[in-house]
Amino acid sequence: MHILLYVITFLMLLAVITTYRIDSAQSMAAFQAAYRHYMQAIERAPIQKAAEKWYGQLTIGRHVTHASSAHAAGTRRLSLYLLTNSEAREQLQNSYEQTRTLAKQLMALLCKDSEEFKEALEKRPQLFDDILTEIQNACDQLPTEKKVKNVVELTALPFSSPEVKYFFVQLMGGQPKIEQQPPENLQIDSIIETDEESDLKTESAQAHARQGYRGLQDFISLDSSNQIRVQLADPLLLEAIFEDIHLVGRIQQVRLELVNRIKSARTTGEQLQLEKQKEEARLEFKNAFEHAGSADKYSTLLNFAITGTTPNNAK
Repeated sequence: MHILLYVITFLMLLAVITTYRIDSAQSMAAFQAAYRHYMQAIERAPIQKAAEKWYGQLTIGRHVTHASSAHAAGTRRLSLYLLTNSEAREQLQNSYEQTRTLAKQLMALLCKDSEEFKEALEKRPQLFDDILTEIQNACDQLPTEKKVKNVVELTALPFSSPEVKYFFVQLMGGQPKIEQQPPENLQIDSIIETDEESDLKTESAQAHARQGYRGLQDFISLDSSNQIRVQLADPLLLEAIFEDIHLVGRIQQVRLELVNRIKSARTTGEQLQLEKQKEEARLEFKNAFEHAGSADKYSTLLNFAITGTTPNNAK
């Protein structure tokens, strides 16, 4: 009888202690959850401040081209505007696809002699496509009031792939060509070089040289018209469009002749006559090259307007 009393008393004490421990554990769990949330907020604060500072310092481009007429719309560069503006992209899907195609062609042409890019493309054949996708995704996530309007700001965009970001930054800035001499210990003993010895020197010089390339930032814009002025475009961009270096030479020759014709009309004719001359020159230029080479692939991007502005790299 006394043993039963002791057992009941022990069980009651055990129940009280268990209840206390459960309450204590619940209180501790609630405290730990609150503490964890607090510490996470503290740890995120510097990152959040840095992000806010970056967004605050992100400058809006001020040099978007505004054309004076429909025929003069566009710039001498390829516009990536549709990659940065989702609303315009949905409305101009055909132009968007052509822009991506031409951008990849241009990037491939720029760095075709770079050993670094050759190795990168062997490992990642879709590298140029990944670059454009990263730009598009990053721009889509920006607040409306912070949309990028300057091509230089594209390099500040956050990419999900550090590797893709590295090659994009390299491509944007370009790389100067470095010509190095063969090592001093490469000696040719004979006074008169044989063909084999001459080839050896040439191969050694090429092995110690670095093929440079021009920066992508010199060939792109964010102009909202999405038009490339063929009259003003750089020969390398023309080569990316028409995919024929001999055709590019012909385009340069014809556009310069037409520009000189407009310049002459400025000094001798009235304004009405001048506009007529410009329209005639535009049609002549368009009819000559609208379907030349690979131009049909970029039909919505090309503007054949002719004005009195002499193009750079004019021949």
